[in-house]
Amino acid sequence: MLVRYFTAWDVIVFFISLLIFLGIVLGGIDTDIQAHALYISAYLRGEVPPTANFLYYIVVYAVSFFDSDNLRLLVASALVLAVSVSGKYIVTRMFVSRYLADKVDYDARLNLIVLSGCALLLLAFSLPVETFYVGQVPPNVWHNSTTIFVMPAALLLFWVSYDQLVTPTVWKAVLLVFLCAVNLIAKPSYLFVFLLAYPVMLLLRYGIGSKLWYNLIPVLLAGAGLLLQYYLIFMLSYNSVSSEASGVDIAPFYIWGHYSSNIFVSFLASVVFPLFFLVFYWRDLKNEILLQYALVGYVVAIAVFVLFTETGPRQFHGNFFWQCVISTYILFMVVMARFAVKIKVYGAKSVKNMIVMAAFLTHVSAGLLYLAVFFLRNNYY
Repeated sequence: MLVRYFTAWDVIVFFISLLIFLGIVLGGIDTDIQAHALYISAYLRGEVPPTANFLYYIVVYAVSFFDSDNLRLLVASALVLAVSVSGKYIVTRMFVSRYLADKVDYDARLNLIVLSGCALLLLAFSLPVETFYVGQVPPNVWHNSTTIFVMPAALLLFWVSYDQLVTPTVWKAVLLVFLCAVNLIAKPSYLFVFLLAYPVMLLLRYGIGSKLWYNLIPVLLAGAGLLLQYYLIFMLSYNSVSSEASGVDIAPFYIWGHYSSNIFVSFLASVVFPLFFLVFYWRDLKNEILLQYALVGYVVAIAVFVLFTETGPRQFHGNFFWQCVISTYILFMVVMARFAVKIKVYGAKSVKNMIVMAAFLTHVSAGLLYLAVFFLRNNYY
C-alpha cells in the first residue's frame, strides 16, 4: 500500500497556505484572523474576558514566543493556520487513501489521483450566486481562523467515529473522548453535528444493546462539556466584549435569509459535486455506511444553521454556521473517496464520471476565483 504519513505534497500545501495567510494578515484584508490576534493582546491587557474555546489563542500566543506585539501575533497566526491547513490535507489524503486501499487495487496511478484530488479539494468553494461567499455554504473558508484551526481535529473525530461504527473497540471509544475534548476547547461547532449524527448511526448500525450504550459514553461526556461551555458563554459572559446579554433562540431560516434572498439556489450552488454524484450513484447510499454518515452529518449541520440563532450583539456573526463548513467539507471528502472507486471501476471517461468530475472542477474553479477576488477586493465576502 502506498499510503505515507508525510509527502512532498504536504510541504507544498503548507507553503502555499502560508503565503495566502501572510498575504491576508500583512495585506490589510479585514478578517477574523486579525480580530482574534487583537483579542489575545486585549486579553493580556485585561480589557476583555476569557474565552471558553481557548486553544487557538493559546497556540498562537505560544508560537509568537509569548509576545503580545500585534505583528508577531499576526505572523504566528499565519504559521498556525498554514499548519492547520496542512494537517487538514494530511488527514484527508490518509483517510481517502486508506478507505480506497480496502476497496480497490491501490496502485501508483490511484495514489497520484488521491494526492492531487485532495489538494484540489482544499480549493473547492461554492459557486457564486448573489455574492462569492455570503449566503452560500462552502466546504472551505480562509477568513475564520478558529474554523480553519479546528478542521484537522474535526476530521479526525469524523474518521475515528466512522471507524468505530464499522469495528468498535474500547480504545477508539477512549480516543473519541479525547477528540471531543480537543474540538470543544478549539471550536465546538462540529460537536453539534457529532452529538446528533453519531447516535443516529449507532442506532441504525447496532440497534438497542450493549454496543449502543458504551459507544454513547463519548457522546454524553461531550454533551456535558458543551452544556458547560454554554453556561460559560451565555450565563457568565465568556467570549463577550459587550455588556448586552446574549442567548440562543429558535428562528427558522432567519440568519440564512438575512444573507441570501434565495436560500434554495444558495444551497444548490454549494453542493453541485456531491449532488451529481448522488444522482448517478444513489444506490451507494443503501449499503455504504461512510456515505450515510457524511450525509446524516450534513443534514444535521444544515438543520442547526436553519433552526438556531444567537440573540444579542453576536446575532449576525453566524456562530451556528461553522459546522456547515466542516460538514460540507466532510461530505465532499467522502464523495471524493467514493468517486475514486467509480473511476477505478468504470474509468474516468465514462459519461457519468466525466459529469461528476466537471462538477468537482467547477467547485475548484470557483475557489480559485474566490481567492482572486478575496485579494483584489480586499475583503472575504
